[in-house]
Amino acid sequence: MKLLRIGAILLTIGMTLLVATNLRAASQMTSTGKPIGLFGPYLLEPRETTIVLKDVTPQNVTVAVVSAQIWHATQNISECEHVFTVSGMNKLDLVTFNLNIRGLYYIVVFTTNGRLAEEVRLVVVQGGLPKDLLWISGILSSIGVIMMVIHQLRPLAHRR
Repeated sequence: MKLLRIGAILLTIGMTLLVATNLRAASQMTSTGKPIGLFGPYLLEPRETTIVLKDVTPQNVTVAVVSAQIWHATQNISECEHVFTVSGMNKLDLVTFNLNIRGLYYIVVFTTNGRLAEEVRLVVVQGGLPKDLLWISGILSSIGVIMMVIHQLRPLAHRR
C-alpha cells in the first residue's frame, strides 16, 4: 500500500508540474527607459528567449546576455564570456536565441566603443516550455506510474 501511495504522490506532483509549466509557457518582462543600458538580473529559463529593442540611444548597439555568476555590473563587459551576443541592433530590432541553463542573467546594451548605451527600452519574451521542468515532470510522472504498476503486479507474483 505504501508503494501505491508514494507512486500516486509522485505522479500527481509530476502532472501538476507539467500543467503549471504549460500555463506559464509565455512570460514577458519589460524594462522601461532607464538611462543605464544594464538590465537584470533576470531569472531566465532554458527555452526560447526574444529580446525586442523598443528604443535605444545611440543607434547601432550590441546586446549581450551575460551570466550573473561570471560577471558583476562593475566590470567591463569585454572582460567576460557572453552567453549570447548580437551586434548592430537598432530601434525596433529583435533577436531570438535559446538558453541552455536556468539562471540569473544580465542583458547589457553597449555601443561599439564599449560604453553602456545612454537610454534603452527593451522587452524580453520567453516562449515555449522550459526544458528542465519538462524533464523533471516526465521523470517524476514515470517513476510514479512504474511504482503503481509494480504495486499492482506484486500480488500476481505472490500467487504463483
